[in-house]
Amino acid sequence: MNVNNSFNSSMYGAIFGTGNNANSGMYGIDFSQYASLKNGSYKTALKAYYASDASKKNASTDGTKTASGKDTTQSLTRIQTSAKELSESATTLLAGGKKSVFATEKVKDSSGKEYDSYQYDTDKIYKAVKGFVDSYNSMIENTVSTNTNNIATATAGMINMTDENKGLLASIGISVSATDYKLTLDEDDFKKADMSTVKALFNSTGSYGYQVSAKASMVNYYAQNEITKASNYSGSGNYSYYNVNGSMFNSWT
Repeated sequence: MNVNNSFNSSMYGAIFGTGNNANSGMYGIDFSQYASLKNGSYKTALKAYYASDASKKNASTDGTKTASGKDTTQSLTRIQTSAKELSESATTLLAGGKKSVFATEKVKDSSGKEYDSYQYDTDKIYKAVKGFVDSYNSMIENTVSTNTNNIATATAGMINMTDENKGLLASIGISVSATDYKLTLDEDDFKKADMSTVKALFNSTGSYGYQVSAKASMVNYYAQNEITKASNYSGSGNYSYYNVNGSMFNSWT
């Protein structure tokens, strides 16, 4: 490859997924050893990959590029949008102080008289949790067919966390589908539930809502990263990574 000595083996690892990430190279090819690159044994595979990628781009009727031969920028944008919305929904539930949907207010009677007891605004909490559930389901829909390993892994982690908390979720009126992993919120059951349990699930560091927010932020980041990759490729296989520009296989021809 026509690169200078500063482009060392660790940088090869970052690009091709060697070492601990040998099976998750960004090109979808397992480059497990630097020697294999040096002796050119993957020359044919790379050429075939880029030829296929260019063919897909040329055949596109709407001009949509394919990011690293994986997901289209259109699908990645949908994934990014839904992940961002889920993270924001979870952040709303995590807010503290006066901004918290779990802030309590004094109990009043029909005449407006206040008592020395406090209650949650159940309607406000329900609205926030419904927003979370809707955003969660939207992200599941948009990531179900992803070909980007990092996105799939982060989403699977989120689904596992939901499964681990399905008992508590059921106690507040949220059921988890065993087939498509989506959430269903029952308004009546939710409003009858203990709001302290809802708060424990969504309103503290390390809570279920906090962990989902973290996974959604990861998916958002990975999707944006793939979109950026798409803008750095040309149909001829040219790239621009780590400040090294050129073609992956020009020097091997």
